[in-house]
Amino acid sequence: MPWVTFVPVLLLAAVIFLGPGLVVMRGAGVRGLPLFAVSGPTTVTIAGVVAVAAPYANIDYGIIPVAGCAVILTVAALVLRYVLAMRGIAFGAQPRRAFDNGTGGDAENGPALTSAQEWVRRGAILVAFAIPAVIIAVRFARIIGAPDSISQTYDNIFHLNAVGHILLTGSGSSLTLGNLTESSAAFYPAAWHDLVALVASAASVSVPQAITAANIVIAAVIWPLGTMYLTSRISSGKVLPMLLAGAVAAGFSSFPYLMIDFGVLYPNLLAIAIMPVALALIIDLLGLNPTKRRVVPVLCQGVLVVPGLALAHPSFVVALVGLALPLLFVKLFRLGAGYRAGQVRAAVLIAFAAMVAVYVPLAFLGWDLAGQSLTSSQWKPYQTVSQAIGEILGAGPQRRHVSLAMLVLLVAGLVASIARRKLVWVLGMATVASGLFVVASALPQSETRHFLTGVWYNDSYRLAAMLPVVLLPLAVLGGESILRGLADTTTRLRLGEFTSGALRMSGRNSLDRIVPAGVLVLGVVAVAVGAQFGSVGTEQQIAASNYRIGPNSPLLSTDEKELLERLPKTVPSNSRVYGDPFTGASLTEGMSQRQAVVPHVVGKRSPEELIVMSKIDEAGADPSVCPAARKLNVQFALKFDEREVHGGAHPNTAMDHAESATGLTLVDQQGSAKLYKVTGCGEFRNGQG
Repeated sequence: MPWVTFVPVLLLAAVIFLGPGLVVMRGAGVRGLPLFAVSGPTTVTIAGVVAVAAPYANIDYGIIPVAGCAVILTVAALVLRYVLAMRGIAFGAQPRRAFDNGTGGDAENGPALTSAQEWVRRGAILVAFAIPAVIIAVRFARIIGAPDSISQTYDNIFHLNAVGHILLTGSGSSLTLGNLTESSAAFYPAAWHDLVALVASAASVSVPQAITAANIVIAAVIWPLGTMYLTSRISSGKVLPMLLAGAVAAGFSSFPYLMIDFGVLYPNLLAIAIMPVALALIIDLLGLNPTKRRVVPVLCQGVLVVPGLALAHPSFVVALVGLALPLLFVKLFRLGAGYRAGQVRAAVLIAFAAMVAVYVPLAFLGWDLAGQSLTSSQWKPYQTVSQAIGEILGAGPQRRHVSLAMLVLLVAGLVASIARRKLVWVLGMATVASGLFVVASALPQSETRHFLTGVWYNDSYRLAAMLPVVLLPLAVLGGESILRGLADTTTRLRLGEFTSGALRMSGRNSLDRIVPAGVLVLGVVAVAVGAQFGSVGTEQQIAASNYRIGPNSPLLSTDEKELLERLPKTVPSNSRVYGDPFTGASLTEGMSQRQAVVPHVVGKRSPEELIVMSKIDEAGADPSVCPAARKLNVQFALKFDEREVHGGAHPNTAMDHAESATGLTLVDQQGSAKLYKVTGCGEFRNGQG
């Protein structure tokens, strides 16, 4: 399918990701940028929770129960608003305030916007969103190559088959998705898979195409909206910071691009895209942002965002706990200062201090409990501490090239966050995330290192991907300070009035406003363009190599993919197919919508599965094979070449004598890829032999 004809699928995917949450949030009275930013994470929560609840309600997971849940929540939000309004409590959004009118506004929110200012604000928000949306979408398209291309990586065996499994079984619960069989059912965060399954079913496209559409929406829509919302919590929605947020949202190589390259870590892609919204809500809740928001709606939005983050990937809820620490300490410091100034009651200070005193040890305990086992966390450091710091400031972690534009912005942001003391918590969040990356990538293996980063398997790739969440606000602060300085300097040069470094003007004509505004606009364009040089281009080239298919591709070759795509014409829908997962032959659920005996490389196996996995080619000859094949309804078997996705060697005897086996009959072939029917066990009837 060409990209041009794929656009309607992308639009439908965007509706699926935003629609349910948009209806709920609008019912709750949310509007403007928060409405769109929070809608995506809310939809993730709805889809993930519905998938968990569906088995208990004895219904299949799908678009109808998700839509039904959205309607119920919308009605509940409307009722809550009505009840609170009857009690004199406002629940909806507050009036919009001045954002960049040069007046400074009042001490808290500034005056209400004029009609002209409102139109400027809306236009700026659209432009700020469009810049990263277009850049990221185009780069993703170039990485993926074609809408039906797949990542030729180990983790994609699970992700492809997990989406197919949900479509085949109607079950997408995170409590049982595990390794995709009854024998290995266990918890696995399935929100990403649940949403991709909705896209596949609603758009009637293949699983690979649904994955492509969903990932582009997450990266090019959910992520920019979240970063803009987080930036608005720092800048009160001023035009310049919002535009800068858009300009740099596509300028980090480690997110979103790295998550469709390494692993692939699709659930992490979704979870990290949600994090800016979660952080923005915490900032609102603590009252650290210049523009105040009401506590009740913020709490309600948080209730509808955090579960989605947990069901996307719970490790980033743990990260959220860590990133909240500097916010809590800054709030505690402000309350202390307010108490000394007589502006804060002692009871408020004591209550908050007690909460922090409880939060910190609980955070450390939860951090420890969330850590993965040491045996599964063997990622080793690859650089020195100074190199790690350089990679962070250069926005090129994991040995990607340094981005000079991002380096300038981040260094300027460090200075600006310190100079603007009210925003020092921005630097605090960046320090926490950067510290975790330094620990994982540069410190020697130890119990301390494992305690700090074992939640992420001591894997620096996952922590590198989280860095842009907190580095972007820092880059925005740096860009704002640089561009405002340039605009002021340009104005002074034009007027020729340098007096002790201060600008003195007796009057200002229209040109006095146009010149600095032009400098700011050109500066934003320069930032957007400059951020695309260096690490991002390098990452695109590296990632693209994983999506190219050929005769010797690591997971699926051209012949193997073609055979899997026509499998539904040969294999009945109620049949199961055996294939070695290391060679890609088990990808029947994700590529062909036919159940696999071994849908993933790892997992517990039943006795019957072990028999099929070791000697299905002995059907009719070994008396143990046919009873196992009948119980599992294994009527077909695939044999691909012995090339494994990781280049390893895991000898498998299940099909080593397939060519000469009397109990197997060749029914389809594409090059060296072959499909056999199990004929040595007689005819299978209604799924049984």
